[in-house]
Amino acid sequence: MIQTLSENLADFVARERSMVEDELRRHLPISSLPGARRLNDALEYAVFPGGKRLRPALALLASTLAGASREQSLRVACAVEFLHSSSLVLDDLPSMDDAGLRRNRCALHLVFGEGLAVLAAVALLNQSYVLLAGASARAGGSSRAIETLIG
Repeated sequence: MIQTLSENLADFVARERSMVEDELRRHLPISSLPGARRLNDALEYAVFPGGKRLRPALALLASTLAGASREQSLRVACAVEFLHSSSLVLDDLPSMDDAGLRRNRCALHLVFGEGLAVLAAVALLNQSYVLLAGASARAGGSSRAIETLIG
């Protein structure tokens, strides 16, 4: 959480980034099934290296301010980042923007193919729901967090 009024958002994001990165790695929906290596590689490619991680930092801050525990706040932050990464993968597809570059490298569908890109995006989207449901259940709440995120 921002410690003082003089600490700005950039300092908060920088301070929390490594924790967010660690949690993203911990919650990345990696499969242990035989033959899933390319999907796992695509998931890793979609999320790492990320951008500034402003969205998960803001989610971390907002959920902490709303009274969530550190664990719940980190789950919400990861959910937001996975949802965002999923949307970027889908947006880059030829049927959408047909983008060739994302975060200064080839778009995921150009490296892994369109089918695997869609599977990776869906896996990230589903993992965001899992994380939100878990954070909500730990708080003794309903699925309002999921309803808010997906509209």
